[in-house]
Amino acid sequence: MRASTVVRRTPGCSYPRTSSPCPEAPPEVSENPDLLVGFAVTTEDKTDVQQIYTDQSLGYVMGQTSVREYQEGTLILFFADPKEKQVIWQGSGTETFQNPSQQTVNERIGVAVKNILKDFPPKK
Repeated sequence: MRASTVVRRTPGCSYPRTSSPCPEAPPEVSENPDLLVGFAVTTEDKTDVQQIYTDQSLGYVMGQTSVREYQEGTLILFFADPKEKQVIWQGSGTETFQNPSQQTVNERIGVAVKNILKDFPPKK
């Protein structure tokens, strides 16, 4: 089965390219693929506000408010039939982040892709 994009990897090099001895890896694009693979990413800034009230035995109520700001990211993977021009399978995963490093984001994307693809191919 041919995919729409295949990237050749050079042994000993990591991609995206991190050191100068590694050559650029231009994608090879089939003009007549059997399957198209695509993705979409969305992020949304969110705020979580929690108010906690406790009844004190002396007859008054004590309140506390907690505010947490974070981002929610969603990754959608899909496979499409290029001849029928229809999506044949789609999976998604959502994760929350609070000031993550780029390394953390990359690691969580890798985990999300594995979790999404655990249901692929679909069982008949």
